[in-house]
Amino acid sequence: MFAFTSRYCTTATGRRAGAALLVAGLATAAAAQQPAAPDSPPLVRPAPKQFLWGFCQVCSGTWPLSDEEMARTVKDLGVNAIRLFVPPAWVGFPQKTWQGPESIDYTKTPADELVWDRPSPEIDSLDEVIAQLRRFGIHPLVMPLFVTPYTDYLYKDDLTFLNDPDNKVGGQPSPVDFTGIKPLEQVLYLARAVARHLHEKFGDDFTMIFDEVRGGNPEPPAAHVGEQERWAQVVAALKQEAPGCTVFSPELCVGMWWWPTALKNDGEVAGKLLEYNEQWPRGDRIENYAASFDALAISFFEIGVREWLKFAPTRTFVQANADVPLHVTRDHCRPKQWFWGEAPWGSCEALALQRTWTGVFFGTDNCRGLLSWQLKDHEGSGSGVIQKDGKLADTYPAAQQFARVVCEESRFLATYHGAVNADGFPVARDDQFVEEDRDVMTRLLGQHLVVFNCGSRRTDLLLRNPQGCTLQPVVQPGWPHSLKIEHRGDEAVLSGVIPSHLYLLRLLPPSPGE
Repeated sequence: MFAFTSRYCTTATGRRAGAALLVAGLATAAAAQQPAAPDSPPLVRPAPKQFLWGFCQVCSGTWPLSDEEMARTVKDLGVNAIRLFVPPAWVGFPQKTWQGPESIDYTKTPADELVWDRPSPEIDSLDEVIAQLRRFGIHPLVMPLFVTPYTDYLYKDDLTFLNDPDNKVGGQPSPVDFTGIKPLEQVLYLARAVARHLHEKFGDDFTMIFDEVRGGNPEPPAAHVGEQERWAQVVAALKQEAPGCTVFSPELCVGMWWWPTALKNDGEVAGKLLEYNEQWPRGDRIENYAASFDALAISFFEIGVREWLKFAPTRTFVQANADVPLHVTRDHCRPKQWFWGEAPWGSCEALALQRTWTGVFFGTDNCRGLLSWQLKDHEGSGSGVIQKDGKLADTYPAAQQFARVVCEESRFLATYHGAVNADGFPVARDDQFVEEDRDVMTRLLGQHLVVFNCGSRRTDLLLRNPQGCTLQPVVQPGWPHSLKIEHRGDEAVLSGVIPSHLYLLRLLPPSPGE
């Protein structure tokens, strides 16, 4: 029924095979997969609420997560936020499809016919999900799933034009009649209904977020006249219903904003004005989205090897990939923060998991938070750290280690950093752990050094001026750990840095008196 090809890695067989290689033979991995004892301390200290860290979760009908799984998620992974879909049919609107093609008129369903709670042994209503999240101190990010053209064409007065056979919806002539459908009216009615109910039942500790801008509307940015003002109307209406709630933008598939700018500037996008042409990106200007919402949200995993070689062949893959969240997103949202709505995979092949987390640690700065896809496999959607049968994915121990670093670095990741190292990444300090290897990328966070070898050979890396700090590897179950660290005066040497391998090294400050 549901297709999520843009949100999960290849096939289940491929994911499991890659993950098995990732953790084969490790006793620590097996131990980490056991639920923590109820009275044991948290394995990962949650990030402060100023930085939202957690997972996306597919749901429609029955919510897949038990209280036990939710408790383990908070304790093992430090989660403080979960994003959930709200299909209109789930709350009583007669929507027959996931997101279309369909021409439903939401305004014809009276508010008193909506169904928010279905008391039963199963968790199968919005109220029950929100209540569960609140029990565990988890902030809900609520995403109503409108019929896609309603948000894609919000700037249009009505959608009757889609009936013309020359217009396309999802690559096919429109199979439904959009006559008289006013997108702003539809978005306002459904979004206000959800916000009003959550405010009345639970208060305003929630975020409303909108689904992806993924290129389904082929009109160029110049055609999006008035879209910013209409989104501002939606935000104002939601704040009227729930004054204390937060409202994030539609999740921009922000790679579309990188392509034309990178192509025009030989891959260099830092400090450049974003390029908008007659084909790309398929959405409004980033600055317009940022102006209308509390934070701009993006959906981005990686640019893809073919895109990298075509648009930025002079940049390393890590640099080009990080340019998207840093110099396309962060730099064009300031002074506001941005939110990474879909970032690293929860489980997938070993190399893919390394790449997606590499992008996070090199590309997150001045960020409101980030979510991994996803928490538990459900309804045809995979890549969860918990499998559909409740077993933990083979990559769960690795996810736990990554989550620990995210939580420990949450204040750093939420802050803007103007200092830049020789590789072009924003850093805590540009005069500590300095290196000059063109193939090896490094980034100094608040408490960790991130290292990734983009070259083709194992190498030794000389780091100058550690300022008395020493480095300790963060153990990632299943990763090869032949790295040798030697500290000698004002230098540190990393011996055996493997290509295409993510290293996270914790900074240990000098002992008193040293």
